[in-house]
Amino acid sequence: MMCPVCGGAELRPVLDIAQVPVFCNQLCDTPQEALAVARGDMSIRHCAGCHHLFNAAFDSKLVEYSPKYENTLHCSGQFQRYAGALTGELAERYDLAKRCVVEVGCGNGQFLRDLCAASGAHGIGFDPSYQGPTGAVSDNVVIHRQRLARALVPGEPALICCRHCLEHVDEPVPFLRSLGSEVAPHTRVFFEVPNALYTVRDGGIWDILYEHCGYFTAGSLRVAFQRAGFEADDVAVVFAGQFLTLHGHVSSALSTGPTLNDQVSEGAVVAEFADLYARKTQTYRERLAREREAGRRVAIWGGGTKGVMFLNTVGTGDEVVVDINPKKQGKFVAGTGQPIVAPKALSELRPDLVVVMNPVYRDEIASTLGELGLTPELLEA
Repeated sequence: MMCPVCGGAELRPVLDIAQVPVFCNQLCDTPQEALAVARGDMSIRHCAGCHHLFNAAFDSKLVEYSPKYENTLHCSGQFQRYAGALTGELAERYDLAKRCVVEVGCGNGQFLRDLCAASGAHGIGFDPSYQGPTGAVSDNVVIHRQRLARALVPGEPALICCRHCLEHVDEPVPFLRSLGSEVAPHTRVFFEVPNALYTVRDGGIWDILYEHCGYFTAGSLRVAFQRAGFEADDVAVVFAGQFLTLHGHVSSALSTGPTLNDQVSEGAVVAEFADLYARKTQTYRERLAREREAGRRVAIWGGGTKGVMFLNTVGTGDEVVVDINPKKQGKFVAGTGQPIVAPKALSELRPDLVVVMNPVYRDEIASTLGELGLTPELLEA
């Protein structure tokens, strides 16, 4: 086995997790459906050459995206502000007015619509999990429920965006090379992925999930693009350290091997991750057990990736899960079956403890609880 980014053979075992849900963001209509979801094993490996992490046990045949896949974050005001600032940055940086923007893996198309509204561009989105009617969704945006097809993109797009998709691709370099073969010399690319260092260094352990077969550091992200024939103009850490962004363009020089990684401490951080994971999961397992024994009501705020992995790892009791995404409300947590409710349901449930799955939203959650007249203890996971 070789590293899927740099082709290196010096791979170190990091973490093994058996039988996790294949999809965290699957909409499950009943508890029975939630408990019967497909599962797969995870065997996280670390490449000593480029510091990429990946699931060596990943089986792409288990992963088939459909309209039952729902992972939008735009219901959060805080995330909307982040996304709004990003659309403004892209519109200004690339002068997109009256030009074409393509988004690969556009989800529900919200970001693409916002980008086109902010810039005056016209957009074309591609995503097999898109839930709306395929075709024109506004005067200047068209979305296709399929993977990227260059034949559906007239002319040369000014910008190709791909946000939170590359980590789902088990062979990222061939994927990027295929994309690069369709990119004109003047087209720019913008990618956003989760930051693996946030996961392994800052304790974001609930971001280890089957859907993500690859975990990019700043170094491994650069190497992937360089080996695929792109030049990375810049790589940045954003969203409170949780995401990486990359701006780039097609290069005439094709790199065949890893470049010097500028994150020299990554290897040491990864080596300590298994212990961190074990300590943190045990801490929360014991905390939830104490809450149940004391008869205290617990709510998990976040029915997405982090909440689902948290519950599949440490919580299988009578916790209720809260999510502000209307499409998740009334559904059930993949793998464990807890109901997912709207925040207003807490007025009746009156939890004693609310576990905040993503600390970046703590203030937003506290504000919502205050509006409901609730003052539970908040615990950041």
